[in-house]
Amino acid sequence: MPTECGRRWRPRRSASHGSASASPCSAAQKAQAADSFSAEAKFLSAAKKLLDTQHPAYQAVTAVRGQIVQHWKSLTLPYPEPGLRLIRQDDLAPFDQQLGRFREDLQSAVCALEPVIDLFVGCC
Repeated sequence: MPTECGRRWRPRRSASHGSASASPCSAAQKAQAADSFSAEAKFLSAAKKLLDTQHPAYQAVTAVRGQIVQHWKSLTLPYPEPGLRLIRQDDLAPFDQQLGRFREDLQSAVCALEPVIDLFVGCC
């Protein structure tokens, strides 16, 4: 039966990369923040917000990414190697077609995000 399984299932790797919406503060920035709270810097956790994750354009991008992940997981089985899942050979063509549609949706969402990204990208 393993040979039959090998003919029916194919590995697929995920190529999704997360985006950071916050960045750690420098030691000087952390000390400045601690001073404003009359606290010691070593007891303070601080980060700079780089993106407004509540902005509708940002949420549209993350919504499409969520749909992609949901679709990928619904048609695949986990594999011991991280980022790699098995998909039935019969599902490859429909899977790739749906990913093409998701690619178009994602490109549209990113195009809508680009004009407003300067409004909420923080300085690193």
